[in-house]
Amino acid sequence: MSPFPLVWQSVESKSAFIAALERCHVAGHVQTEDANHWGYFTLPDQRVYTVAYANLGLPPLAVQWGTRIFVGIDELFVSFDARSGAKDFVYRMPTVFHEIVVYADPLLLRDEVGFVCVTLQGQERWTYMVEGPIQDYRIDGNVIVGETLEGEPFAFSFEQ
Repeated sequence: MSPFPLVWQSVESKSAFIAALERCHVAGHVQTEDANHWGYFTLPDQRVYTVAYANLGLPPLAVQWGTRIFVGIDELFVSFDARSGAKDFVYRMPTVFHEIVVYADPLLLRDEVGFVCVTLQGQERWTYMVEGPIQDYRIDGNVIVGETLEGEPFAFSFEQ
């Protein structure tokens, strides 16, 4: 099963956010500390997942993968049951969430300065941090090879 990306809809203000939700069926909500930006993701069945966040530089990301909805924003990674809308877990990333690298159990996530392995129950298996923000990387079998923005190379073996 392939992940299905959900489209982010930003709104200009908290009052616009509240007005937009009056005509929506809210399935779930994610909020970070010091929220000053708002928006939502719409599912194929027209339910929405709302997000209030502090905007640390990256837009929220959400995907549906089977019966799960994953939302990553700021330092949070949240899993919802796509059918009921109930939160499965909230995981606090070491730094700012960037992407889901591998869809499996466990998940492989990338943040600003490293990688995290998290089970579908929200338990952290391991983390690997580098010295500075990641410029790029690639996966070679069970090895992640990359470079930081400062040009420092890194490589490490991992187990899913």
